[in-house]
Formats: sequence, structure tokens, C-alpha cells
Amino acid sequence: MKMLIHLYALALLILPAALSAQETDIRKTYDEFDTSLLEKNGEKALELLSADSKVFVSKVMNLANTASREDLIKEPIPTVLAVFSVRSAAKGVPPTNAAQTLVDMSQMYEEASAMTEIGEITVDGDSAAGQILINGSQNPIDYLFVKEAGGWKVDMVGQLEETEEMLLRPMEASGATKEQFLDQMVSAMSQVYSADVWKPLKN
Repeated sequence: MKMLIHLYALALLILPAALSAQETDIRKTYDEFDTSLLEKNGEKALELLSADSKVFVSKVMNLANTASREDLIKEPIPTVLAVFSVRSAAKGVPPTNAAQTLVDMSQMYEEASAMTEIGEITVDGDSAAGQILINGSQNPIDYLFVKEAGGWKVDMVGQLEETEEMLLRPMEASGATKEQFLDQMVSAMSQVYSADVWKPLKN
């Protein structure tokens, strides 16, 4: 019995240290990803994404290059907005790889990064969530991470799913269709979406 108590007490001492080490690694991933996007280093940023997230970036590239308005309407809202960002940043030149696509997806990142930091991190096995703080206030969407091949990666796909849920609420409250809602967003962000973002980059 004493041995069990001793092991339990030891576990209570070790566990916080282990969690702290994981949080340090997660913050390092966040900082490296942030720096890579600010430096427009798409190759490095891509290395820090989860496998599913890399697949998503390639999907955005293909949609940006070829998808019609009708095709885009079928996609989740955050995916459409990512395509809009790529089409606007590309200035008519189709991206040819995922690294460039990721940079084009992040054309407004510098402004967002200046206001954003990662707050408290919660680790649950091979997944983790970090609070997104914007000017010190908590955002309803978390920064998500997954552990792959022994390292922590940014889970962009998980974040986009949370973003979709958040965007659907005002759309449904307004009674607008998805197409109308997206047209309103394009109009509201006309200084960013300077190109005809509904048109594919490849004819």
C-alpha cells in the first residue's frame, strides 16, 4: 500500500513537468509557424502543418486554379474564403505548389499576427488547444495542434471546422443563403479581395 501511495505521489510530481514540456514544444511550433508566415517562408510553414492540413492546402490550390462559382458554393465557408485569398493575392498568376498557396492564403497574416498571441494551452493525448488572444481578449476559436511523428503540428483543418461553425451562426441569423453571405463578405472586404475572386485562375 505504501508503495502505491509513493508511486501516486511521484506521478503527481512528474505529470506537471511532462505537461509543461509539451506546452513548451507547442508554443515553439506556434512561434515557428508564425515567424514562417511573417517571412513568407511557405516551405517552412508547410513543414509545421499536420498531414491533413497539407492535404487541405493542396485542395485550396486546386480550387483556386479551377473551381467555378457553382463549385465553390458547395465548399465550407472557410475553404471558400481561403480560395478568395489565394485568387486575390495571386494577381492572376496561378500558384504551382502548396508552399506558395499557403503564403497566398495568409496575405492578411501580418496584421492579424500583430494583434494575436497564444494563451493557455490544454493538452489531451495527441491533440492540444491553445487559446487565441486578440488584443488580450479570448477568441471563441482555439488554435489547434496534433502530435504527429513525435512532434507537434498545426491542425489547420480542425481550426477551419470551428470557424465554419462560428460563421454559420450569423449567416443563419440573417436568413441569407451561403452565396449571398459570401457576396456580402467580398463586398465588405473589397480592399483585400481586389481581384474577381469568383473566377478561377486557370481558364
